[in-house]
Amino acid sequence: MGTNLELLNEEDIAESDVLISVTNNDEKNLLCSLLAKQLGVKRVIARVAKLFNIPLFEQVGIDIAVSSKFSALHEVKNQFNEKNIGILATVEQGKGEVLDIVISENFEAKKLMEIKLPTRAVIGIINRKKRVIIPKGDTLIMPNDEIIVFTKNEDAQSIRDFFNK
Repeated sequence: MGTNLELLNEEDIAESDVLISVTNNDEKNLLCSLLAKQLGVKRVIARVAKLFNIPLFEQVGIDIAVSSKFSALHEVKNQFNEKNIGILATVEQGKGEVLDIVISENFEAKKLMEIKLPTRAVIGIINRKKRVIIPKGDTLIMPNDEIIVFTKNEDAQSIRDFFNK
């Protein structure tokens, strides 16, 4: 269980880059997420069932609060948008988006630190041939990579356009 301190210490949870809490109970997810933060986990993502709890999760320091209801609505919306770019979630009550982008075959492979994005965004995960990569500055972004990008809602379209040249 995510609140068993002995188990979390045994598993060296403090050394983790990311913890994702996805039970069906907001209170358990919040408690587990806060405990992980206190133990030193760098990024915490939590599932939130009740939409009115999202501001609470964000205010106490949870990095990303994901609503399955919002995600489902955005998935429907994705069916009407581009085929290779989807919205995984919204954060900060719609002020931010988590984008799932498949890099165009025309994209020139570059190190992450060499990419000049048109606006502020964070590339959080690269999925390359069924391998998940947490990128660093010298990590290559290559054609056909699937990337997870965190950005502001108003900047999402320019990020989509940048990777879909």
